[in-house]
Amino acid sequence: MARVATLPRNQAQTRPRAWVTALVVLLILALIAGLAVLLLSFMGVKPPAALAGLVPGGTKSGGTAEQATSELATLRAAQAALEAQRTQLETQLQEKEAQVQMLTAQVNKLQADLAAAEKKNTDQKAVAGIYASMQPKDAAQILTELPDAQVVPILAQLKNDQAAAILAAMDSKRAARLTQALGG
Repeated sequence: MARVATLPRNQAQTRPRAWVTALVVLLILALIAGLAVLLLSFMGVKPPAALAGLVPGGTKSGGTAEQATSELATLRAAQAALEAQRTQLETQLQEKEAQVQMLTAQVNKLQADLAAAEKKNTDQKAVAGIYASMQPKDAAQILTELPDAQVVPILAQLKNDQAAAILAAMDSKRAARLTQALGG
């Protein structure tokens, strides 16, 4: 008598269940992949078939290698143009920074000159105050010993009647020269 191999009842039921489970898992994966492609296309993302032309050795459906080469050349030209523009802007920035430094130095110099001029003006006012408190004849005698370049600013700080009294006490030629200098 020949023996027929029989599987235990538990193993016989397990195999059909494994196939059904595998089939259900594959269907679920296919459904998820389809939903992912649908969602990506809804969001505007190119599906993998449209991206095949960007991969080396891949072919884009409806496109040619010449079109891909042309697009690549266009992108490289645009990149080169942008690089040239960036270089030009960097050069302009450096030039502007140099101008700012130069102008800052000029402003600092002008501020220092202004401070020195204000101090000199303050000093001249103080000296003029001294001469204003003196008798015109005594002030004229002292100013006669100073050069015209020092006398003119002192006289300019005095009131008109005080300057007139000091000039009247001076030598007429020197008084005329100082008057011309005061008039500009």
